[in-house]
Amino acid sequence: MSKVLKICHLYPEVLNLYGDRGNILCMKKRLEWRGIEVDVHECKLGDKQDLSDYDLFFIGGGQDFEQEVLLEDLRSGKGDEIKKAVNDGKTFLCICGGYQMMGHYYETHEGVKCEFLGAVDFHTIGGKERMIDNYAFELGKESGGSIVVGYENHSGRTYLADGIKPLGKITRI
Repeated sequence: MSKVLKICHLYPEVLNLYGDRGNILCMKKRLEWRGIEVDVHECKLGDKQDLSDYDLFFIGGGQDFEQEVLLEDLRSGKGDEIKKAVNDGKTFLCICGGYQMMGHYYETHEGVKCEFLGAVDFHTIGGKERMIDNYAFELGKESGGSIVVGYENHSGRTYLADGIKPLGKITRI
């Protein structure tokens, strides 16, 4: 009997700025090509459930407004469930606003502060100028040292607390 990889897609109806459902579909297909059975469950605003059963969590991108919409839902108990999953060593793939949600807070360039989970010790501050371009960065040796290429479109700068290491280092912009 094969084990099923259980993926929880958090807030797909709100955090889907960059077509993040496509990220889920791509990840699912690539896992299936490798013979790994995958079950993807969507966990939406207002859903109450135990998150301990999942192996991987995906949180997509959203603008400032969408991030503010999530605050009440996170405070209703889902935030505690997410932090428990982080503390239990579960794996999270977070994009844009989903990533910012994992830190202590996001502050817009107008000074509006959204208090978030604090599941990871960082915060993000938005700027007036957007950073939009292709990029490449090198993963740290503890993460395999590979080169990752991608695309950025954001105005926020994230500040890591002491003892928190970045995934990699930008090598080309």
